[in-house]
Amino acid sequence: MNTSPMDRGVSRSTWQALEPVHSMIYFVPEAQEEYAALGLDVKGNRAVGYFPARAAAMGAVSWPVVQATFFNFSPLAVQFGMAGVWDVVSPQQLIDARYRGVDKALARTATEGCTPYGVRSTPRTPGCRGRSSRTCSCGTPSRCCGSSAGTATSPPW
Repeated sequence: MNTSPMDRGVSRSTWQALEPVHSMIYFVPEAQEEYAALGLDVKGNRAVGYFPARAAAMGAVSWPVVQATFFNFSPLAVQFGMAGVWDVVSPQQLIDARYRGVDKALARTATEGCTPYGVRSTPRTPGCRGRSSRTCSCGTPSRCCGSSAGTATSPPW
């Protein structure tokens, strides 16, 4: 097998580009609203909106498994976040809620007419003279409207 070393610059720039898309799910209100709709007390216990959703892909695992997997967190925080969660909701329900939260958050941040990457997916509004902004001079709420290259001038996040 012929392999070449990874270019650290490429890996760093890839991480910098994708990390905001990945990490936003931990902070956006849309995800917390989805978890709350399942019966989790995300206002009284923020950890219950974090650890179970992140660990759900492993199945209904115990808090020590979650602690061992996400080792840089306080065991007390993990135990508090995982306490009784699988009695309220299944891992699959949390995964589905997380996807819904991502979908809603990206829809809010990437606005109508853009893909999550800022590339215009619909034609420019006729008569638009605006430059990439939340609301174009033509009134279209899109960061892509008016972008001369067909892409947003800044990432949608």
